[in-house]
Amino acid sequence: MYRYKLLLLDLDGTLMDFEEAELRALKGCFTEFGLEPSQKNIKTYLAVNDALWHELEQGRIQARTLRMERFRRFLEQIGAAVDKAQAMSDSFLARLSESRDLIEGALDFLKATRKGHSIAIVTNGFSDIQRSRLQGSPISDYIDRLYISEETGFAKPHPKMIQLAMQDFGIEDRGQVLFIGDSASSDLGAAMNAGIDCALIRINAHPKATYPLRSIRDAIAIANQCKVES
Repeated sequence: MYRYKLLLLDLDGTLMDFEEAELRALKGCFTEFGLEPSQKNIKTYLAVNDALWHELEQGRIQARTLRMERFRRFLEQIGAAVDKAQAMSDSFLARLSESRDLIEGALDFLKATRKGHSIAIVTNGFSDIQRSRLQGSPISDYIDRLYISEETGFAKPHPKMIQLAMQDFGIEDRGQVLFIGDSASSDLGAAMNAGIDCALIRINAHPKATYPLRSIRDAIAIANQCKVES
């Protein structure tokens, strides 16, 4: 019997290559609206976007506000008219929803752990975009449930999505749940707040992670640990 019965996985940066998809969608959006897809403009947008996602994690902004606000602030910073912020947001998200880029080793991990585990995704993101990206993706066949912050009303590092997953899968023992993610603030934070183990995939190890890993493939052995009988 496996030590962990329920595997909870972050989506972006853990299973799907969000950075590549985001960059491609952003460049296409900028070009469509007559903005130079330069490194300077991309860097400015990413800084604004990152700041707003941190606000979301802290409960200071709603996801529905973030969608357009990041483009409004970006346009304001580069001195462009902000009246096209909503249209840019719509264009960017439409492009992003079509992305299916996977992190190297993600499918290998799911194939190696599917038998004997329940697997769910726990993600901060927009419902329509995350569901669209998963639909038609090869990883969708390995996922039992999908928990999205916009749908639940709680964003990581709040533990609510983890708690909902445990309830849905009928698991009371927190020692039987493993969270696998790449963000120290949202993924590790949510796992710690829920009192469960966390495998954190990062270039630099984090001292509070139960298992500091370098790649998703490294998580296979962790997930497939056998239960030690006392």
